[in-house]
Amino acid sequence: MKVKLIISLLFLTVSILIVLSSVLPWWYMSINEVTTGKSSWVRIYAWGLVHNMSELREFVERYETPQPLMQAAKGYLAALVFIALISSLMVFKAPNNVWKLALIAGITYFFYTIGFIPLLYEGTSTAPRPIPLQGEKWEFVEMYSVRIVASFDLGYYLSLLSAALLLVLGLITWRKFSNVYVSCQS
Repeated sequence: MKVKLIISLLFLTVSILIVLSSVLPWWYMSINEVTTGKSSWVRIYAWGLVHNMSELREFVERYETPQPLMQAAKGYLAALVFIALISSLMVFKAPNNVWKLALIAGITYFFYTIGFIPLLYEGTSTAPRPIPLQGEKWEFVEMYSVRIVASFDLGYYLSLLSAALLLVLGLITWRKFSNVYVSCQS
């Protein structure tokens, strides 16, 4: 009973981490024009891109997430939270089936999170001037100095952590409660 309670609490923790990874940015970029003091930013969340770039709008427009895709991503993230919450209850009632849910959710969320990097790289490398994935860059254009700061943000790291925890919990529940065992006999 004590093991089930700990596993259940870990599933609840995962659901909270998924919610946090959904509301916190995965990547952030700010562009500050030093002479005039103008500032713009781009934030990418698990569900899409938001920005306040009016002057560079034509560059950012093609990376804006279409509304149907944004809704689908939010639905997927809500389903992950639901799976983690249901898994926390299923540990007590039907522990034999929890590992399947946890492994499937963990694998899909892991690939969802890892799949973000090539998309981000494509977006930053095709900019009018290359943007770093992470770090600081100064651009000197005519009489303007522009400071670009970009970094992965907390939401991305929380998504990796929640995917890893789902995978580990899936393996633990498979090992602890499943009737399926891998035989090593020859």
